[in-house]
Amino acid sequence: PILILIGLLIFLAVYGKPRRLNFLIDGYLDSFEKIDYKTDGKLLTPFKAWNNELQNGVDLLLVNGAVEYKSPNFPLNWNSSVYLQLTVEKIPAGFEMFLKHDLEDFKEFSAGTPTTIKKGKDNKLSFAVGIRQTDVTKTIIDPEFVKFSVEAVIKDSILFIKSEQRDIVEYKFHLGADLRDVWVGFDPGTSGSCVAVGSSTDNITLGEDMKIPDKTNSARRIIPSVLVFDKQENFHQNGVDIPEKIFKYGNEAESRFKNKKQFQGFQSIKKLLGFKDVKEIVFDNNNTLSLKGKDLASLLVMGLFKDINTYFNRPDFNADDYKRDGKFNPLRAVVAIPNNFTTSKIQDMVDCIGKLNQFKEIRYVFEAEAVLFYYLSNYSQFSDGEASSDSETILVFDMGGATINATVVTANKTLINGRPKYDIDFLGKIGYGIGGDTIDYCITKFILSCTDEFPELEGINIFDKKVELSGLAFKIKKEIIANYYSSNTYLIPFAILESFINQALEISITIDPEVSEMYKYFLKDSGKCKLFEHPLFIKTIYNNVKDAVIEVVELSDSAHIDKIIFSGRSTSFPMVKETVEKQLNSKKNETKSIALNLEDSKMAVAKGACWYGINKNSVRLNNLKTNAAFGFKKTQSADKSDVKFYELVEMGCNFDTSNDGIDSFQGVEEIKDDFAFDGSKVNFYQVMGKDADKILSEGQKHKFSKIASIQID
Repeated sequence: PILILIGLLIFLAVYGKPRRLNFLIDGYLDSFEKIDYKTDGKLLTPFKAWNNELQNGVDLLLVNGAVEYKSPNFPLNWNSSVYLQLTVEKIPAGFEMFLKHDLEDFKEFSAGTPTTIKKGKDNKLSFAVGIRQTDVTKTIIDPEFVKFSVEAVIKDSILFIKSEQRDIVEYKFHLGADLRDVWVGFDPGTSGSCVAVGSSTDNITLGEDMKIPDKTNSARRIIPSVLVFDKQENFHQNGVDIPEKIFKYGNEAESRFKNKKQFQGFQSIKKLLGFKDVKEIVFDNNNTLSLKGKDLASLLVMGLFKDINTYFNRPDFNADDYKRDGKFNPLRAVVAIPNNFTTSKIQDMVDCIGKLNQFKEIRYVFEAEAVLFYYLSNYSQFSDGEASSDSETILVFDMGGATINATVVTANKTLINGRPKYDIDFLGKIGYGIGGDTIDYCITKFILSCTDEFPELEGINIFDKKVELSGLAFKIKKEIIANYYSSNTYLIPFAILESFINQALEISITIDPEVSEMYKYFLKDSGKCKLFEHPLFIKTIYNNVKDAVIEVVELSDSAHIDKIIFSGRSTSFPMVKETVEKQLNSKKNETKSIALNLEDSKMAVAKGACWYGINKNSVRLNNLKTNAAFGFKKTQSADKSDVKFYELVEMGCNFDTSNDGIDSFQGVEEIKDDFAFDGSKVNFYQVMGKDADKILSEGQKHKFSKIASIQID
């Protein structure tokens, strides 16, 4: 009996020792995102607004700790002490951190000094980490990074029984001036640009609403993404700022674009991001202005912001939601980007917003994500008044001026304290450099190919007449879209087509609708049109639309898709939506299609981006897949089509959340070669597609981007 009793006491003593330590940090509700792909990448942390007027400059970050026992009510629990130690890894100059037993305790422990805290009620204890400003002359303006850790140790023994438990919790956040809750959503598109401003979910204002009374330059919902420089201005480069008098943007620029004698113009500016190429503007006084694509995009963004800034800072405009101390001064922005952007292009776009010297925080979302947010925030509008679904798998197919963005997500909604929270799981994402500009190109190539019927078209160079041909194709495209779904038997009236061609190319052709071979392509027969069956349109447009759907569905493990959301003004071009739906139906998906109209397609991106900024705490983006393959190319012979792509990171590869790395590389192979057919360079690529060898060998430039080059010495 004595041995049994001793054994029982030993068992009870062992049973009552501490099992593990749990930490819980009461973090900050607000968050801050910093993007710098040249150094640290993208970093998202909680954010603490620092009040420089606090008494004694003291604020407290509360950290709650808990010691968990096997049985909290067990009578023989060990009454162990917990040893805590604070380690400060990063803190702004002029600040210090300290540890306290609790909020009311006067005693403080500096970093690196261990302190003992007895266990509290119900085997739980609390403590606080404080931060104090030691240099009262310092004023924090830009958010600064803070990182610290707290280590806890329970080390105790009863008789010959020992117990030791250790745990460490790390916390990082940004500290800075109050950034407030006004967000600006930018959508600097290829053909048109839009901007939205919001301070709450039901208070998002678009450019459409920003009409300034008695002003001819009133801001509009969508402005053309066009810049022109007045070569007749007396320009002298002084500093880095470009004088506003020498350039026009948007509608004013578009109206002057064809006047080549006085103005030098740029359009589709977003295509120039990520490249080092320099565009030169030569003024009549022989001075030259050299600008990169990022500089041009910055000027366009400056124009967008100038419009809304003028509107909101009107003396007669009273909006406390948007103003502070009587001034419109937003400090946070979200910019939308295409799926196929490399990190250098993303950085360029973020830098364009940063060049305004207005915003303390700049985030980015992909355009398809912004469209999804617009859909979620207007769910009842698109679902006949129904309440939003708890879970939907959605394909967002966005086709704009220069890109196809196809993204498959599952949107999971949960209610927390009666308010919806969304977990957005990205199943697949693909992006091609194909869009409205490509459709214009196909229309142009088709018109110029009709030289047998119209010899007047012979010798017209597509590059020499780029502006005229682009305008011609755009006009024809608008007529095609307007007439395709109507009862008309044509895509465009023959007289209008004839007039468009003659005016744009300064020639004189006559189209006889009864015998013209070219015009037969613009006629509808039982809903079919020869134009859309032309090999040029099939290969260049519709096959790429089909490829994008195939790739993104495969990346998504052939998930069942509940809805397709069509966005982007180019999805209104005939047979684009039909091609997507046909491809999905071949996968036996029963899908519901939602098509945004022309205006909403553009508005949705800016408004959705703004909505995300406002509601960032209600949305969790689980974007843990690569949306491209990454590796390098080796040209194996003088025939440039004989190439091999060494894939280092797979497309659709998961990131490892335990170490923020990528979970699979394709092995190690020693390559001894001078890469002679690559100019003695190893060229690295981002490839949007599974068959990278084919994409690179066929030169499908809309599916890949060069991201780095290393010279072999």
